[in-house]
Amino acid sequence: MSNSKIENNTSDIELTPELKRLQNTSNPLKIFKEMSLLGINSGVKSVKNILFFTTLNLIFFFAGIYLLFNGSFTYKKLFFLLLIVGIGTLFVFIAFKKVFDLLKIEYASYLFNQFQSYIHRIFEGVFQKAESTTEKIISKKQINDTFQHFLPEIPKVFQKPLLFVLSFTPMVGFVADIYATPTLNSHQRKSDALYEKVQLYMQNSVEEERRGYWVIWGLLINALLQGLLLYWL
Repeated sequence: MSNSKIENNTSDIELTPELKRLQNTSNPLKIFKEMSLLGINSGVKSVKNILFFTTLNLIFFFAGIYLLFNGSFTYKKLFFLLLIVGIGTLFVFIAFKKVFDLLKIEYASYLFNQFQSYIHRIFEGVFQKAESTTEKIISKKQINDTFQHFLPEIPKVFQKPLLFVLSFTPMVGFVADIYATPTLNSHQRKSDALYEKVQLYMQNSVEEERRGYWVIWGLLINALLQGLLLYWL
């Protein structure tokens, strides 16, 4: 079966009311609000981690300002104060990135589940392309080409998050594992297995980010470094 045949069998995608609201939302703050209403709120809630790091580093910054002007001014003190600012900025940036990563993974995972039936068709196309190779091996570029072939059927605003799923998950390895399983002897079974593997990988990634162990270690390391700089200041 060729990709064109699959495309001809693909009906127009009907969006749920939730997806329609997301489709019509362009303001990032409104997107966050919609995500919270949809229960995709771990990333939104983790914004407090940014506040933790910001507050901690502001305390060290103002303490550094006090020490800088308490007594005689030296360029050595100024240098250490600039280091305090730099380290504080670095850790706040890391907090921003971690929150953004969680939001991105959660959002992509939500869309992946919402477009389940269509994702199955894309995965069937992936295995059809793999069947055309002698080794039954498919490259990441070939998988990307298959995604690009089907994605125009999906509203453009949702295409980038779904492509993120492709880049985020070890799709090539999953396909190889499925071909190594003799019981998965049809495109549909292979597609179902690939969907389950990707879904589980995304869920585990979200859970890993939600645990937030990095926050504890990050705050400790941040405080230790800033404390040393204050001591030298």
